[in-house]
Amino acid sequence: MIRQSWDRALHRGLNPETFNIDEIGETEVEIGELAQAAMKVINATASTLDDTNTWISFANPKGAITYQWAANDSIRKQLDRVNVVQGAVIDEQSVGPSGIAIALASGQPVTVSGNDHFNPLWRHLVCAASPVVHPLTNQVVGAVNITCLAVEENKHLRIALKTVVNGFQQILASGMRSQQRRLLDAHLKTKHITKCPVITVDSNTIIFEKDLEGQNYTHGVIRAFIQDLRPDTRQGRMPNGRRVTVVRHNGDGEEFYSLVFDPIEIYAPSASVPPVLGALPNKYLDLKLLERMERETILSTLISLHGNKSLAAEMLGISRGTLYERIRRYGLAEFE
Repeated sequence: MIRQSWDRALHRGLNPETFNIDEIGETEVEIGELAQAAMKVINATASTLDDTNTWISFANPKGAITYQWAANDSIRKQLDRVNVVQGAVIDEQSVGPSGIAIALASGQPVTVSGNDHFNPLWRHLVCAASPVVHPLTNQVVGAVNITCLAVEENKHLRIALKTVVNGFQQILASGMRSQQRRLLDAHLKTKHITKCPVITVDSNTIIFEKDLEGQNYTHGVIRAFIQDLRPDTRQGRMPNGRRVTVVRHNGDGEEFYSLVFDPIEIYAPSASVPPVLGALPNKYLDLKLLERMERETILSTLISLHGNKSLAAEMLGISRGTLYERIRRYGLAEFE
């Protein structure tokens, strides 16, 4: 990621020796909901870093630093001297490779150390940064950055970063309505049993993953696809031809759906599960492909939930009675 960021900066004509950092001015920084959340999360983490030379900041999606905290005056003054202050805009187009800039541009956590920084004034620093992604919309809402002197880089940097990002996720999740939380729970349950991309949707909201962006999977397209399904449909093809497995959920009387995109790839059982668990007896070898896929999905779900049939039925979108019937039909004697 760092090499690509350097290439993009040089291609745009940025010069490490001559560029300036833009500022929107500390008094103009919007203290919105996320900045207020940043204050709570960062201050809760800060006490563990009081005896270090550490600086923590939160930047909005445009790269403007909206909140910062320093463990001591020494590290704050060092960052002030190199124009890293509240209100500074640290985006990739302006400053090239840096922790905040790359985290926002790539959507991935990154550590930028020493000479990896584009700005020569920052090369005595190490910056660990991560985007903050809204748990429901999957949109990047900002970035957290933790900086210390390069000669003092230690494990606390990444531990603190993870703690701060988790704190943001909890605050964002707690702010969702109960209906949104149910949708997110259903999405995460489905993701627990598959490596494939998943879209989860109800009548108002859609959750989709980054590798499905830009493929015209809008809320309207997904809802139209679902409305055309028969009640017993388990597999189908999207308008662009991609195959999906349909997982039905139910909450407070409203049915909502997860679509698992091909290839159908279910997590293998953990090492603690005997390798013969769920083995396909000879008399079931003539099952049709769709039946084999359904059997594999049911088996993987039961294994991942340690045999909890109520939760498995909910995740699969079928009744307990139907689940028991499928268990008998497919010879899953271990779960009867």
